[in-house]
Amino acid sequence: MSEYRSKQSANCQSGMNCFDEPSSGFAYSYKDLRVYRAAFELAMELFHLTRTFPSEEKFSMTDQVRRSSRSVCSNIADGWRKRRYRNAFIARLSDAESEACETQVWIQFALSCGYMKAEQAEKLELAYDHVLGQIVSIIQDADRWLIREESAPGDVIGESLPDTPLLGNTVTMAKQED
Repeated sequence: MSEYRSKQSANCQSGMNCFDEPSSGFAYSYKDLRVYRAAFELAMELFHLTRTFPSEEKFSMTDQVRRSSRSVCSNIADGWRKRRYRNAFIARLSDAESEACETQVWIQFALSCGYMKAEQAEKLELAYDHVLGQIVSIIQDADRWLIREESAPGDVIGESLPDTPLLGNTVTMAKQED
């Protein structure tokens, strides 16, 4: 691991915030999720970066990296709306995890082909490592995220997570039964 990745990883593991947080501490929408916002920002960064790729890559690498990076966001959003169904929720988050990993592969190809600088690729790979860590954390604790059946539409479900290196306090979880 490079010095840059080591420093960034140490900062996140030491409790420093890796991404911004909404002020309320509750997620009313997938757009409030730290992992969604981070994935969206990365997809936009890749969009702008791929504008500089050679035109012969338009229908191959450019399309693929854009598609996979955007798919991370759409799968997180889709999973958010499927929190009533544990298996569907986990399946969509697993898809988001796979798409994030695929995006990392495309970043490696872009670096190897000379379409991006090593520093750019390293920064993007590290950021996707954080997104992957957040997705995995949610999957591992999926039951706490599920919507309880007795909840009425529009109810804010759950409580915010304690501040953690990967999740912060921006996520909403269903309260555990005592």
